[in-house]
Amino acid sequence: MEKIRKTIIQNNLIEKGDYIILGLSGGPDSVCLFFVLQQLSEELGLRGITCVHINHMLRPGEAEKDQHYCEELSKAYGVGFEAVKFDCEAYAEANKITCEEAGRKKRYETFDDIACKIGENVKIAVAHNSDDQAETLLFRIMRGTSTDGLAGMEYKRKSNKGFDIIRPLLDTTRTEIEQICADNNLNPRIDMTNLQPVYTRNKIRLELLPYIAQNFNSGILESLLRLAASATEDKDFMSVSAKAAYDDALKTESPGRVELSLESLQAEHPALRKRILMRALAICGLEKDIERVHINAADELIKKGITGKTAEFPRGFNISVSYDSVIVTSPDQGKKQMEVSLKTTHMTPAEYEAELHRLKASKVEYAAFDAIKLSGAGVEPNIRTRRGGDWIAVRKPDGSIGRKKIQDLFTDMKIPREMREELLLAAVGSEIIYIPLDNIKSSKIRGKYTVSYEINDETKEIVLLEISRGLC
Repeated sequence: MEKIRKTIIQNNLIEKGDYIILGLSGGPDSVCLFFVLQQLSEELGLRGITCVHINHMLRPGEAEKDQHYCEELSKAYGVGFEAVKFDCEAYAEANKITCEEAGRKKRYETFDDIACKIGENVKIAVAHNSDDQAETLLFRIMRGTSTDGLAGMEYKRKSNKGFDIIRPLLDTTRTEIEQICADNNLNPRIDMTNLQPVYTRNKIRLELLPYIAQNFNSGILESLLRLAASATEDKDFMSVSAKAAYDDALKTESPGRVELSLESLQAEHPALRKRILMRALAICGLEKDIERVHINAADELIKKGITGKTAEFPRGFNISVSYDSVIVTSPDQGKKQMEVSLKTTHMTPAEYEAELHRLKASKVEYAAFDAIKLSGAGVEPNIRTRRGGDWIAVRKPDGSIGRKKIQDLFTDMKIPREMREELLLAAVGSEIIYIPLDNIKSSKIRGKYTVSYEINDETKEIVLLEISRGLC
């Protein structure tokens, strides 16, 4: 009991006023956790506990007895109880995943849903113990984990909906848990399938670990836990270092898109560079299913620095090199429609000078032109994206005015290829009069004007364009 209390306090798992959603299967681990939290409830300042039981419908008859046991236990201690029936086999078959994966997915979705109903200061408590930690570590090693995977399960992590998932029993052995249950006459349910080598984890627990203990290292569990503790320290240090390096390399960050400095990334050690990329992908929305082959492909692109090359990731995420930038994008980035309004106002140069203070303080983009020159175009300005044949008037070295294709201008200005089709342009016919490049959010690139209608000392009337935009 004291060991569990120490784990909770040292890792700040529970704070005064917290409400606990507890996954209660009826087995020794979850029953022990339930009992301990009940005993420590007043000391910890818990606001309340709700037990949640998932009936996976895998063991007809026994599953109903498990549910009944959990309901009666909750009632005996006067805490809330919710049960959810779930056809695990049908869900696994429909989604082409294992029963283990299906059950885990449903459990955490249910915990999240119930936590949302309760509101603030809610923690989700699950009963993984130190034996589970060792088994998890060995399971990951056999599957080919990264060094981060060697850290094993964390004392605390975030659920999909942002609630803390806590593991107060992570320093407690299965033997100690069973002893607490026996000493307090809790009589937990025993799932007989846990005693059969039918799942991979069961095989590890029942066959592989005992074999290693008997033939190679009798202290294999302790060795694995020491490895996890050491790897956790290294993971924490590298995470802090990667965060600092990411901030140094960051150019822009917006929903579904991160732009990083190519030069900064090329200067980093490959181990840190890959963590920076993983962080950028997570910010864009991809945190899982990233394999080493994916991240190595992106790292190779960055080392070579070839513009226009792209590394593809699961679910449509991409990392590409574009001039002096590395761009990470989600599949939805840039696909939201942009609602744009264009306000055209005629005024004198003096009125325009008076308006400049307001314009610079506002968030709208603006451009000003000689009204008389612009009227000669015979077409009202409009806002659109680029089209074939678009051009802009530029001044040549000899002072004369010439035309430049927008495509060539974008290339000269190193506008990222993936942004060119969505960049908004102010146009009169096929002539682009203003490119509001401030929307690229780069201090190195500013709006580009045509020279056809520029203002000078002889300008008597000005046309002011104000461009407002927002996602719809």
